[in-house]
Amino acid sequence: MENVCLEYKNNLTNLLNYKRKELSKEDLEVLELTKKIYGGENADTLSNMTHQFEYLKKYLSLSSNENDFKNKRKSKVPNKELKSELDNIKDVLDAYEIMNLKKLMLI
Repeated sequence: MENVCLEYKNNLTNLLNYKRKELSKEDLEVLELTKKIYGGENADTLSNMTHQFEYLKKYLSLSSNENDFKNKRKSKVPNKELKSELDNIKDVLDAYEIMNLKKLMLI
């Protein structure tokens, strides 16, 4: 996550000029689905949503020191723990699919 933030912060021009054709079809599908689900949310809402995950809270608290500054190295979440959250991510996708099916049924 930190690498993505730094890339965005330090390399915005390159990111804006990134060619869609360089992404795989699967990558594009994931990005489009993410945009459909979260694209209408503002930065504060998205930030609050991500901070609800227990593994993020855990590593955020581990990174704090007495001056309330964060040690970014201590806040890095291991991939093993991220993988364990896949069920939560799947639940979000299932809920999104159910909501869309209900909308189609109402039309």
